[in-house]
Amino acid sequence: MYHLDCDSFKNFETWNVACWITSPFGLIDEAKQCKDHGYKRFVELMKDEEGSIGLQTPDGVKWDEARLDVDCLDEIVRRM
Repeated sequence: MYHLDCDSFKNFETWNVACWITSPFGLIDEAKQCKDHGYKRFVELMKDEEGSIGLQTPDGVKWDEARLDVDCLDEIVRRM
């Protein structure tokens, strides 16, 4: 599992998404499928999911939220 350093995130939204994609209780298996393609592929994969999880984290942060630090999330997904 990827270790999250809470001080390294630019905003709550990025931290929240990172928590969900690295948690064994979240979407780690889906994120691992995107290891070779990065976070944008993860967002595409989630759009195929049924229900609200396809659009946002269970905490309400959209997977494609404009404020997300996509470079940080790319790094996290690629290290999985």
